Amino acid sequence: MHNKTRKNCIKLIKTIEKCKKVVYYEAINKEETGRGTMNNEGGGIVDRRDHDRCRELYVKYNDYNDKILFENKIQWNLNISSAPDDTLRNYSISEDLFRIDSKFDYKAFKNFYYSTSLYFKTQFFNNYKKNTETRTASFLSPGELSYNLGMSHNYTSKNKSFTSSVSVSPFSYNLKTCIDEEMDPTKFGIEKEKKILHKFGSSFDTNIKWQFMRNMYLSSRLYYFTSYKHVQIDFENTFNFVLNRYFSTRIEFKMRYDDSADPNEKGSFIQIKEMLSFGLFFRI
Repeated sequence: MHNKTRKNCIKLIKTIEKCKKVVYYEAINKEETGRGTMNNEGGGIVDRRDHDRCRELYVKYNDYNDKILFENKIQWNLNISSAPDDTLRNYSISEDLFRIDSKFDYKAFKNFYYSTSLYFKTQFFNNYKKNTETRTASFLSPGELSYNLGMSHNYTSKNKSFTSSVSVSPFSYNLKTCIDEEMDPTKFGIEKEKKILHKFGSSFDTNIKWQFMRNMYLSSRLYYFTSYKHVQIDFENTFNFVLNRYFSTRIEFKMRYDDSADPNEKGSFIQIKEMLSFGLFFRI
């Protein structure tokens, strides 16, 4: 009886090892100050003193044989800038981004996976055009939700310094909102006097993370969505240089093209944002 119990215990341990799970959790806090330049919707360049707070929560799950990949990321960036030229307010919110990324992959063969992903973003605070009471952003104004279904190819280098994910989704759903009564929904591609826009189409999404030196990281994302009537492209690049355990420098370049929205003052559908910041960096 004792030997039988012992054999059952050994068998159970081996089963647990075979089904071993790997869960990765990381919380990042950043508090940064620095000089920033930003192209606003009208195409002007602004140079100002910024104070930036960034909170990120990242949870990743892989099963033993990498058959299941489940990644979740919650991020909140808040950048408050001084506005000496604004007669109504002495501050300006140059960035207020709350974002959720979730992706679930099931292995098909080799590095190819059946993939489904969910993406949501909005902001929390009201923002205004300089020297006016014209509101340019508020909670869920705009808001955006995307759901994609397709296949992806995931790659990780042997030393894990480079990772990439390329997803092609024949079926994609895009939801845009503008619930603020004081804002013009046509600036976000929504019809006048309406608050919600539904779009169905296809999408392409690629993400790259590269640690090309010991303390230097580059992350890049290209997202393309088409409803076969309009096109939306998001191109985001972030360079992080970690000076030591507590100090870091960050350079951001973001570009968006959306021909369903109203063009800016120069008649262009392109919006560009650039940011340089440095400050405290630590992981929990």
